[in-house]
Amino acid sequence: MKLPKMPAMESNPEGAAIPRRTVWNGVLTATPVMLTVLATVLAGLSNSEMTLAQYHRALAAQFQSKAGDQWNFFQAKRIRGTGLEMTIGLLNTASAPGEMKPALLQISADRMVQELRRAQKETNRLQAALDSKTVALGPAGPEFRQAAAAVLQASQDSLQKAEMSRDRIKRELALPDVQRAFTYLGTAEVPPANTKVVQDPNITQALQAVRSRIPDQEIAPLVRQVPEEVLRQALETAEANVQAVEQADKPVSDTLNRVEALVREQAESARALVRAARNLDGLAADLPAGDSAGLTEIRSAAAALARCSANIKTLSDERRNDFKAAQYGYTARRYEREARYNQDAADLYEIQVRKSSTASERNRGRSKQFFFGMLAAQAGVTIASFSLAVKFKSLLWSLASLAGLSAILFALYVYLYV
Repeated sequence: MKLPKMPAMESNPEGAAIPRRTVWNGVLTATPVMLTVLATVLAGLSNSEMTLAQYHRALAAQFQSKAGDQWNFFQAKRIRGTGLEMTIGLLNTASAPGEMKPALLQISADRMVQELRRAQKETNRLQAALDSKTVALGPAGPEFRQAAAAVLQASQDSLQKAEMSRDRIKRELALPDVQRAFTYLGTAEVPPANTKVVQDPNITQALQAVRSRIPDQEIAPLVRQVPEEVLRQALETAEANVQAVEQADKPVSDTLNRVEALVREQAESARALVRAARNLDGLAADLPAGDSAGLTEIRSAAAALARCSANIKTLSDERRNDFKAAQYGYTARRYEREARYNQDAADLYEIQVRKSSTASERNRGRSKQFFFGMLAAQAGVTIASFSLAVKFKSLLWSLASLAGLSAILFALYVYLYV
């Protein structure tokens, strides 16, 4: 009688027979391990994407700070330019604006010296009349004589300072950079600057969207089309343009500041004489009445001195106001141009901010998807562990299955309720 063929058996060290291992048994046993490796990889990818999301978010904050700096420069320059324009209006109200050229400024300096010499001549005539022994000034005499002495001292000091200022102005106006700076006064021109234009169509389209203040959801597709390298070069160009216009404007501004200091110095040189002459003119009204030769000469010299003082003050104020109005006009134009280039740089930084924010949101979404994939792999590990626990009736596999199931349930609780 032929016996039935029994399945191949293996024996363990104790001699007990166990089923032979098959390919399927190997796959079943390795499945939890492979799923665990997959879950670990997905968890690493999720963490990597979240780190990139945080990096791009921090980068967006840095670029937002740079954009804020450019907007602050823009606002400050626009405010200063507007303030200068208002000051120009006030200066033009005080005196009619006149043409500003180096020759006219030199003529004004020469006239100032001439008027001061005339004032000194009248002061000497007044002093000679006061030195006469026959003149009687009455109770106001001592104070009037003291005021006349102050005028004499002030006229000498003012004339000396005005002559020195005139000579310095003459030397300064002869310099080539000063001649060149005056060509921008009283015009709408500013010094040429070596600037470049950003011509990338994607950046142009994104700039229009940013300046139109459309929602970020509509801007996001536009900024994604801008290559990172192209945007970086555009930002470098914008920063270079800001520096170019500032460097082009600064030499003219510095030159005009030097000339303005000399004009102010010349105006201040006559201030002491104007004040002393005004005080003397007020005291002349307290002199005794009468037409004696001495009093008539004193009144005539005091009146002539008052006219000279008025002419000096008018000449000084008008020429200084004219120069300051022309200088402020150039400075206002300078600030307007520089502010526009700061605005262009700020708009480009706004594009970079939105681009970095969009990249951050994309990485965050990818991190979330990788996380869900990791949870699915962990669920597979748990299911495979349950299967092995049932097949082999193993306590360790059962504990692993319970740990995996608990982790999945806890993750769902946190996701749904925390």
